[in-house]
Amino acid sequence: MLTIMYNGYMPHERKRYLSELLKSVLNVSPIVGILGHRQVGKTTLLMQHCSQYFSLDDRDTFDKIESNPKNFLKNHHKLKVGLDESQLLPELFTALKERIKDQDNLSSPAQYALQVAVPSESP
Repeated sequence: MLTIMYNGYMPHERKRYLSELLKSVLNVSPIVGILGHRQVGKTTLLMQHCSQYFSLDDRDTFDKIESNPKNFLKNHHKLKVGLDESQLLPELFTALKERIKDQDNLSSPAQYALQVAVPSESP
């Protein structure tokens, strides 16, 4: 019998060259965006560097945030909240803008990191 144990390391996981840069930016900006094409490691970066992670691909999470984006952000204000696939909910951007605008210190460490997938060009 073969037993495989998951130890948190995935053999196919690659070094993310933007990891150190992202770490630096997360320390000085209230909102950080991670943009790129699909399947290039954006979600991996987000999960590695955020204290809380929410994917808008998950229907329950999407519905919860969509019902009241301002309240969701207010209740999840810990440092480095990762919001994956944030392009799926445009209302979230307005709520984020208002939340950050209401704060005095715009150079505070990151509270929100957004992952946005860029659509691939069609042939």
